[in-house]
Amino acid sequence: MSGYTIRKIGDLPPEEAALIRQDVAEAERGYSLEELEEGAKRMRESSFGVGDVPEIKVIPVQIDSAREAKLNRYMSLHRVSQSTAVRNLLDRALSEI
Repeated sequence: MSGYTIRKIGDLPPEEAALIRQDVAEAERGYSLEELEEGAKRMRESSFGVGDVPEIKVIPVQIDSAREAKLNRYMSLHRVSQSTAVRNLLDRALSEI
């Protein structure tokens, strides 16, 4: 056995099910060449490259399921990793200080 549990979409919290349905619809629609090129460009322009930052501190953060759902939504909308999403949102919040 693989150790994985197969779940139906109806078993998921509504926020997660909505994100999955959205991702499925997007994948089934397909991507234009322009969208693929934009995605590749974003990957090349990631926040941090290897060796770009002299010191990176890892900060473990605990979040509730509502915040996790919002973070996942942000990640999906902006097509960024969890780390990049957290850095972007943290930068936005800290810009007010």
